[in-house]
Amino acid sequence: MKPNVPGSLLIFNLAIFLILFSLTFICMNLVSVYSAKRELIATTEAALSSSSQHLDSLSYYLGLNRFQNNKKVPINCDIARVDFYRKIQSSSVKGKAISINNFRCDGYFLETQVEISAALPIAIPLKIGRAHVWTPVTVPYLVC
Repeated sequence: MKPNVPGSLLIFNLAIFLILFSLTFICMNLVSVYSAKRELIATTEAALSSSSQHLDSLSYYLGLNRFQNNKKVPINCDIARVDFYRKIQSSSVKGKAISINNFRCDGYFLETQVEISAALPIAIPLKIGRAHVWTPVTVPYLVC
């Protein structure tokens, strides 16, 4: 029969505590990044959606694509670009300015890539203190 030797669970409890504490920090940072990305997408989609309403009157009234099966409403790209930049520059996500990496308009749809850079709510001591959140957003063309 083995003797009943009492062991200390202090090391085991400390290890479990540190693991759970670290996982909590990581989860909080991931939730913050996900939340910022969702807010960035919503802000960008709103700006793109309202910018896509600037019609190219000449192409629209001339009916340049009236003989095509897939009729689309033409967008005035110059006005849409200026309107989009104005709306994005007046917006912010998590208190940080939004930077526009790419804006594309082919006359029928708008596409952009935007980015924010913000500090994580809980800095992890592995030199991971900032998060860059970027996302591509597209507004499909309007069908006549």
